[in-house]
This record gives sequence, C-alpha cells and structure tokens, in this order.
Amino acid sequence: ADVRLADIPIDTILRKAFPGEYHNMALSGGEDYELIFTAPQRLMSKIIANIKTPVSVIGEIVKKKKQTVTIFDPNGKVVQVKSTGWDHLS
Repeated sequence: ADVRLADIPIDTILRKAFPGEYHNMALSGGEDYELIFTAPQRLMSKIIANIKTPVSVIGEIVKKKKQTVTIFDPNGKVVQVKSTGWDHLS
C-alpha cells in the first residue's frame, strides 16, 4: 500500500501537544479507534456518498514486488517510521 501522510486524520490536540512527534505517534501508537478498509475507487465513491460516517481516503493498494506499506510526505518523499507498533498478523 502507498499511504499519504498528509491525508491521515490526526487529532488537533495531539498535533498541538506533540508538534514534532505527532506523525510517528499516529502511525505507531496503537490507540486507534477507527476502522480501516480497502475498496476499488468506484465503490469507494459510492460508500462516501451513501454513509454519514466520515471516511478518510489515505492511500491506495498498489502492486509491488514486496508486500509493504510505504508512507509518503506531501512532497512525495518516503517517510521512515520510527516504530511499527503492534503487528496484529504475527
């Protein structure tokens, strides 16, 4: 998956309290209470139009040689995450 860091919803209080660390905290903290799902673009547009719950499109699933998640900053530069957090699939 390719993820756009700027599109990840991060609480304003976290941004203010930890201005230099909030991105890493949001990516690896583990206290997340939002669901994550994938869907083809045509279906995602229908979902967004038909539900009342806010949906944040933060990236896309792409074909790669290695199964990995790559996070990009607003300039397209790859972001290195300091901690990977809990691995639910291990």
